[in-house]
Amino acid sequence: MRFSPNTRTVKHNYFRQASVKRDAFETGMSRNLYWIWFVGAAAWFLDAALSLHHRELGSGLLATVISALFLAAGMFFRKQARRGGRS
Repeated sequence: MRFSPNTRTVKHNYFRQASVKRDAFETGMSRNLYWIWFVGAAAWFLDAALSLHHRELGSGLLATVISALFLAAGMFFRKQARRGGRS
């Protein structure tokens, strides 16, 4: 059985289409999930506030530091997402 010349083109387009879908998954979905870091920062901040309210200084300070780290990570990934959109 002999295949037409279009078979190769279709195969090439399929792989190109798969590549585009993979790139969209890797860049679009993962880059736009930076907001989860801000949600984590808010949760840790709430934990810190509750710990300090109950006079647990060690736990409250640790939760504050973790909240600050989550906030810094969120700001970093937000900057990366915006930078990736311009390129």
